Amino acid sequence: GRKFVKILNMVEVFKTNVMHHTDARKMELLLRAAFPDCVLNFDLDDCDRIFRIVSTADVSEKVIAIFREQQFTCSVLL
Repeated sequence: GRKFVKILNMVEVFKTNVMHHTDARKMELLLRAAFPDCVLNFDLDDCDRIFRIVSTADVSEKVIAIFREQQFTCSVLL
């Protein structure tokens, strides 16, 4: 018989200081390259400049590191 593995998707939400859509697009390209199997998006209309990522693992440390490398702030929104 076949074995089915249930994959749990984690939604992680971050507060950022990304202000402009051009910067968000640049970050999306970098983040998609780092996390090709994840779904991600920005909500720059939110006061916290939200970034969301859906993944099968905890990727928060790597996400924060990528933002910092690009001189942006990023923290997990609790």
